[in-house]
Amino acid sequence: MKSDSMMKHFHTLQEQRAHYMPSIHELSQKELWYRSEEGKWSIGEHFYHLYLILRMLKTATKCSLLLIPTQKCEEISLSPLKYMIFTKNISTKKEKE
Repeated sequence: MKSDSMMKHFHTLQEQRAHYMPSIHELSQKELWYRSEEGKWSIGEHFYHLYLILRMLKTATKCSLLLIPTQKCEEISLSPLKYMIFTKNISTKKEKE
């Protein structure tokens, strides 16, 4: 990773994970997936959501959100079609802002 800013953010995520994971591992499955209110997420759902975001960010940083050769997308398991859809969605959001 080349960006110091991105490295700092990923380092912060690593520190937070190290801090919270021991507490999460102590929970039973019932406690982990318990929803305190209708329509509210459980602890497990929050952590799964964070995992998905981290995975998406890692893919985005590998692609650099720029057009890159097809071979590079395939190296990170992102088909050219999915990459085109992904970058189109990003550019559409930027245009709306």
